[in-house]
Parts: sequence; structure tokens; C-alpha cells
Amino acid sequence: MLMTRARQLHACLARRRRAAASESGFSLVIAVLVLAAASLLSFAAIDGVTGDAQLVRNSLDQNRALDAAQAGLAAFRQQLAAGGASFWQSCPGVNGATGVTGLTGETAVPNSTDAGSTEYYSYFELPATTAPSGDDKCDPANPASTILEGNSVASNSFRVEVRGTSNNVSRTIVAELAPLSFLNYVWFTNYEDADPEYANETTNPGGYPPAGRPESTVSGLHCAVYYWAVGGRSQNCTVLAHGAYQFNGPVHSNDDMFVCGGNGNPYTIFGRTPADAIEAPNVFSSTFKEWKPSYFEGGSCATAQSQQIMTGTPNNNVTTLALPTDATQLCKTAEGGACLTTGTNVNGCFTGYGCEFNGPTTIVLDGPTSSSVAENQMTVTNANFHSDVPTKVNYPSNGVVYVNATGSCTYSYTPYTNENQLYGGTTLDTNSGDTDNAGCGDAVVQAAPYTGTPNGTPYSSPTSCGNGTTSVSGVCPYTQSLTIGAANDVIIASSLTTTSTSSGCAAGWYTNTQPQALPETSCPTGSATLGLVANHEVRIFHPVTGTRSIVGYELNCPSGGGLNGTGSLVNPVVDAAILAINGSFTVDNLDCGAGGSGVTGGYGLGQLTVNGATATDFFGQPAESNGYTGYSNNYWYDSRLATDLPPYFPQPTNNGWQVVDEEECDTSC
Repeated sequence: MLMTRARQLHACLARRRRAAASESGFSLVIAVLVLAAASLLSFAAIDGVTGDAQLVRNSLDQNRALDAAQAGLAAFRQQLAAGGASFWQSCPGVNGATGVTGLTGETAVPNSTDAGSTEYYSYFELPATTAPSGDDKCDPANPASTILEGNSVASNSFRVEVRGTSNNVSRTIVAELAPLSFLNYVWFTNYEDADPEYANETTNPGGYPPAGRPESTVSGLHCAVYYWAVGGRSQNCTVLAHGAYQFNGPVHSNDDMFVCGGNGNPYTIFGRTPADAIEAPNVFSSTFKEWKPSYFEGGSCATAQSQQIMTGTPNNNVTTLALPTDATQLCKTAEGGACLTTGTNVNGCFTGYGCEFNGPTTIVLDGPTSSSVAENQMTVTNANFHSDVPTKVNYPSNGVVYVNATGSCTYSYTPYTNENQLYGGTTLDTNSGDTDNAGCGDAVVQAAPYTGTPNGTPYSSPTSCGNGTTSVSGVCPYTQSLTIGAANDVIIASSLTTTSTSSGCAAGWYTNTQPQALPETSCPTGSATLGLVANHEVRIFHPVTGTRSIVGYELNCPSGGGLNGTGSLVNPVVDAAILAINGSFTVDNLDCGAGGSGVTGGYGLGQLTVNGATATDFFGQPAESNGYTGYSNNYWYDSRLATDLPPYFPQPTNNGWQVVDEEECDTSC
């Protein structure tokens, strides 16, 4: 019995030992599982931290790559400012390379090293969307056509692509750069002085009117200088005063401006609204008794009536906008790279390029062939193009026409002359024997039909077009954009208008004894704009009858004051952007010519209306200061010129490029 109980106890203990052993194995499994789970959590935590760090680093590199691209754009703009007017023409790339047609090489952003990573940038100029077929890359041999946009919306702008890189992460931006523009102003002058080549002076400023000789021939005179410059302009130079001028829009001068009331209309208007900037180092009114030559100190210029209406906002913190030296770039654009008088793309219009003609050329803007046809035509008369036979051609592909000189001109222009200063056998000079100026690069621009205006008889004026319509009733001289350049002068021989409206026009001021707000009577519409660019003068054609006893002397008119000759324009309207690079916008024989039929406002030829912009080297007079001959001026800024530019219209050369648009692009760019 006792043995049996012992055996039972032994068996029970054995069962407990086996159970304990079994539980020990299970605990080990649990422990292993717990350790494994802890390890997995640790690995996950480490991987999560590593992934977050990579995301943070990638985000950091993304931001730094964009910063590097911005640094590259800043470096490009700095080089553009320091490299002179021709820097953009070199197809610049990084590290001083030129002729670059793609992103090549990289430049480190200074002081950008961070944890072993350095930021880099590279850039290159994109070809223009209007680049000629087969030359659609940045081409230093033909920069204007391949780099500068030629379409009316973005004319003269160019694009640069900049890529920034950080730790092999890249971001790319494309910036559009546009120049500071003469087209921002209804009136721009470099010097507020008459062209010294024909301004008459005496060595004594007390005499008026001047009866001496041209300023350029007077020993010791230095007239082509700014009034504000050290030493200033000589007091013997003509300091012209704005008398009863209407500048309905923004104004800019690199020089000081002087104000003097006109005959019967004492007010000078600057601007339409406060939004119009009036930019000049100083604007003086004679009532302030600032220095004037003595002949400006008497009469109406010393009375309280002589005053200015400053509707615009004055700004004397002025940037000097430098004129180009000449219009050669337009010539190169017309020919597609060079500016030649022989060879290819000369004396005609050429596919993918422009039109280039050698010697004096008459260009009649015929407009579209019908009211339903968009294509415009012009009639060209040139001795080297179809032997002086008037020939119709379509507007050029790139919108540029250039009249080149084949030799030196035998005349030195003066408004005070007896001849038309044109070669013979043309519409304006029927004397076929008068060929002394056959080598001149003069462009006569007019609208069809040209019937002449004897003694000031005005053109008919359809509402939609203004003066100077085409042979198609109601169709304007131009409805496509065009720029006409000339190696010498551009002579305007009729009104030049595009489609217009009389509704919704800007309000402006009319100068009278009591000024009152009136709207502009005719506003250009549509997208067609016209550019007239001359190396020297842009002139309104105005012959007079009779003969001056001395050529070149102001107010030395033919006997009886002279009559307005055949072709004189009464109340002309010019819808155009005008640039006289080394001269002025003036009127032939402005000091002579009795009033004719249709003349209003007391001036011999009525009112000259310009809807557009004018930019000149020197101050150009539309009338004699006595207010009896020439034109009263009525200049209105064409706001379309802010976006719809004439093709390849020249711009300031003093590195005035500004970023007008900037976008980040993906790999497709």
C-alpha cells in the first residue's frame, strides 16, 4: 500500500516536470517572437527615418535647384548689363562661351557647397518662334532674326532657358526679356535742341528770330549736349520751348524741357491722366523765370498765361535711354544677316526674310486687295527694282522693309530750302533730270491713291480710315504690321492710317483759353502697327511755291510768303511709331506757306495728328513759332504699342532689358 502511494507521487512529479519542460519551450518561442518583432520595429523605424531624411533632402535639393536657376538668371542679366548692347547677340553660354546653341557645361553657384553638394547653373538663349526656317537656332551671324521675336505681341523680346542643379536634382525656368522701349512714350527726345546741322543761330542770343548760320558752323558752339550736363549747353544754342503742344500720353526726355505758351493757345499739355509718366530731369515754365536766352524773356513767354497743364505725373528720376547709332540692324533683318547693296536678298522681297531696295524708293501702302482679304500689298517704285516701273508686292514675311543707300547723298538736309531733296522721276519730283540724289537711301511713304493736294486741298476722310484711303473703298492703307527703315530719310507724303474707331477713345485735353476735357477723335484698332525708322530725318512732305533768296535761313520765304505747293498735306493723320535716330521729326518748309482750304486752327496746314509714338535725337518743330505756318500738333499715345509692336522696331541700346515673364517648365522645354 505504502509502495503504491510512492509510485503515484513519483508519477505526479514526473507529469509536472514534463509540463514545466513544455512551458519552458513555449516561453522560448514567445521570447524569440518578441525579440523578432522588436527587431522589425527597429528596422522599420530606421527605414522610416532614412526615408524621411531622403524626402527632406530631395525637397531641399528641389528648392536649391530652383535657387540655382534663379542665380543663373541673375548671372545672365548681370552679364547682359555689363556686356554692352551686343552681348545678347553672341548666343552666350556659361563660363564665357559664345555661340552656344544648347545647355552645355555648368557653373557653380558661389558659396553654395553644403554637405558635399554644390549647386550649378547653365543657360542658353532659345531661338525665336519667328526664326527663319533652316536657321531656327541662336545664330550669332543673324541674331536679330534668330533670337529676337518678330511677332507683333512679343516683338524684340527674347527668351533664355536656365537650368539649376543640386545633388543631381534639376529644375528649369524660361524667362522672357524685353527692352526698355521708345514705344512707351508719345514723345521722346534725346536733346531738347534743334538739330545743329540746320538750326540757325547768331553768336548773340539776343536776336530773334535767329538770322545767322547753322549751329554746326558757328565756331565754339557745342549744341548737341544736355542742358543739365556739366558746363551745360551753350547759351548761343536754340533752347526750344513747347508752345501749345498737346502730348496726350507719357513723355520722356533725356534733357531738360522748357515750356512757353503759343500764339493764342497758351496751354501746353503733358499727359492724359495721372497714369501717364512725364519723365525729364527738369521741366521749366517760363513763368518760373528760369534761365532763357533773352529772346524768350519777353512777350507771352513772360506772362501768367504761359503755363503748363500737368495732367500726367512728373518724374525727374530719369533713366537716360540711348538711341542706336543707326538702323543697320533693320537692314540686316531685311536681308537675313548682312547689309549689302549687291548679292543675295537685295532689291526685292524674299521668302522668309524682308524687302531691301537700293537707292531712293517710293512705297505706296495699298492695303488689302479687298475688305475680305487679309493680305496687304504695297506698290514699290525704285530704279534698281523693275527699272522704276511701279510694282505691286505683298508685305514681307518678317514685316521689315529697308531702303539702303548706294552712295553718299549730295544734299545736307534743311527744312528751309527750294528743292524737294529727292531724286528725279519719282512721284514727288517729276523732274527726271534731277538725279543728283540717286544714291540716297530715302523712303517716300504714302497711301494710294496719290493725287496731290494743290494749295492744301485735303484728302477725303472716311470714318473708318482717316485720310489717305486705298483704291478699295473704305479699306485703310494698312491692316498688317510693317516696319520701314531708311539709311537716310523717311518722307511722309500722305496720311497713313489703319482701322480706327471714334468710340471708347481716351479722354484728353484741348488747348484753348479755357481748357476742357475732350476725347480722342479717332483711335486705331486691331493689331496692325506701322514703324517708320530713319537714320536721319522723318519728314512731312511740304513744298512751297516760289524761290528763297538764301537757302537754309529760317523765315527767308519766297516773295509773298510762298504758297503751299502741290502735295502739301492739310490736317494729316499718321498712325505710326516714328524714330529719327540722328535727326528729328519735322516738316519741310515749316516756316512758309499760306493757309489753304480746309485749314483750321490758324496754322498754315492745320493740325498734324499722330496716333502712336515719336522718338527723336533732336527736337523737331511742326510749325514756325509765330503760329501762322506749319501744323499745330495733336499727339496721342497709341496704347496698343505696349503689346502690338511694329516688327523689329529698334530699342534703346543701354542694356535696358527687363524680365517681363518667367515660368518654370518641365522636361518638355
